Amino acid sequence: MHKLFTHKEQYDSSLVLHGGSSQQLALRLTNKTFHGELNQNFLWSDVEGNVYIQRIPIKGAAIIPYIEEDLGESNFLGSGGAYSFRSLPEQAAFIDMCLHNNLPVVAPIYVTEEEMISPFIPAESYELYLARGETDAVPLVLRETADAHQKGIIYSDRWGPNTLIGDDGRVYEIDFDIALSGPWTKEFELAQVVYHTIHFSSKRDTLVAMIGRELPGKILAMYDSKMFSRFLWGHAEGRKDHAYAGVLADIRIEISTLLTILNLPKNI
Repeated sequence: MHKLFTHKEQYDSSLVLHGGSSQQLALRLTNKTFHGELNQNFLWSDVEGNVYIQRIPIKGAAIIPYIEEDLGESNFLGSGGAYSFRSLPEQAAFIDMCLHNNLPVVAPIYVTEEEMISPFIPAESYELYLARGETDAVPLVLRETADAHQKGIIYSDRWGPNTLIGDDGRVYEIDFDIALSGPWTKEFELAQVVYHTIHFSSKRDTLVAMIGRELPGKILAMYDSKMFSRFLWGHAEGRKDHAYAGVLADIRIEISTLLTILNLPKNI
């Protein structure tokens, strides 16, 4: 495990992490805090200006019924799929496995059942990156997803905010609260990534053509194409009447066009 510290002292606006050999890290709370769907997030900084994020799970999060609905409407649950929630120590173990496979995740420095503290990555969430009309990182996201799948790793819950585009141009994957299982997890996750890439983009037609060029060949050959098609169309059909993260989600025309380019059926 890559965590460095084993216990902490916390006060109203400061904390000190302690590790072996008298190692310690003093942090002060910044004024930047934000709430996710499953976690509260607080930003802390050290004396050198390095920033860390503290994640505290929200008990009984309101998003949980929606997760069940989303996985059902996109055909995952009806195709033998299932999901569960990872504890923070389980997330840390998953991150460690990803790091051993050279995948783009961030190692935590402190983990308990109640919280996780990790270095904060200067980055923009994937959905905001796409909404600005940016496209350069899209092939990187698709290839990085396929690389994880080739190594037998399913990130789960890849819907935009859980992928970051760093200021350094690199892709980073974060937030592993949910674990998917079943016979078609990699097909579902690729479909999830493709759907949300198109959905959040302000240049949807451009991305349909780009993804249509990027997937055939090496990437798509790794997958059962009919199941990928089933899940991709399941996302499009299942979410057509919803505003998804504030963006109208009826992109059936774009998904249909992509499936035609890929010579795949709208397999429901």
